[in-house]
Amino acid sequence: MNKILIIGTSDFVFPYNKYGKTGRVHSIFSNSLNLVVNHQLIHISDSEQFLSGFGIQISQDDFRKLRQTIHVGELVTFKEESIVIYGSAKVSQLYFFLNKTQLIEQKIRKISYSFQEIKSLQKVVRIALDNRLIGLDDNPKFQNIQKQLTTGILTKQKIDSVVTYLIGRGLGLTPSGDDLLLGYAVGLEIFDSFPIVEVLKNYQQFWSPRTTNVSKAYLDSFLESRVSSPVFRFNQAIYHKNEIQIKNSLQVIQEIGHTSGVDFLFGFLLSLHYIDQKNENARITQ
Repeated sequence: MNKILIIGTSDFVFPYNKYGKTGRVHSIFSNSLNLVVNHQLIHISDSEQFLSGFGIQISQDDFRKLRQTIHVGELVTFKEESIVIYGSAKVSQLYFFLNKTQLIEQKIRKISYSFQEIKSLQKVVRIALDNRLIGLDDNPKFQNIQKQLTTGILTKQKIDSVVTYLIGRGLGLTPSGDDLLLGYAVGLEIFDSFPIVEVLKNYQQFWSPRTTNVSKAYLDSFLESRVSSPVFRFNQAIYHKNEIQIKNSLQVIQEIGHTSGVDFLFGFLLSLHYIDQKNENARITQ
């Protein structure tokens, strides 16, 4: 049996057995894999720089050994302090020890910012994007979506139109439309400018069948105000108003995936434009 120590884990997925007792190996990649239990993904990675909002980190050596022994579809059981993966070649057990494992709360921290500071942050994010292409076509419909996200007060009708258009649009593990929506929502939540978490909870059943399981997991964890470690570090840098850390965290985010990071930052920039039009007291209207 492979015995593997969990190094760090998002508090969103702990305890691991809260979603159910049995699941399957969902997908396997070069440096990470996903388990699925009752439609909830749990991400296991060897990256020291990236922990998803629904993730577990193990060592690179342990991940390499684990990856060699498992296949998609194989059985997984979730116990109180461990996860057992029944690989065809070997059974692997991931152990959680309180004295050796870091439980990480990557929860969004709300921030008070002046409008001048919002302007400055807009500039920094725009420079970071530096004409990088997002994963969505710049057609009249998408231009109208951008206008709805940045002009006037957000209404239920606008939000419905935006979510309907963006969810599932684009290619990849996390479609570009989802990444953009997530970036926009994170911006509104960080600056506490709109009750976006409560509003998007009404769409959880809508996006479940319309996007990928990975993207759904990111959106679902956001509904608990949990984000990936690069976004969390970006949030922290903004909170501390540390320009160097802000620029460094932007660099990390924009390198995520093929266009995922850029899509996220484009959405975040749109949220800053919405806030900049002085709708700090924005509310849902009919």
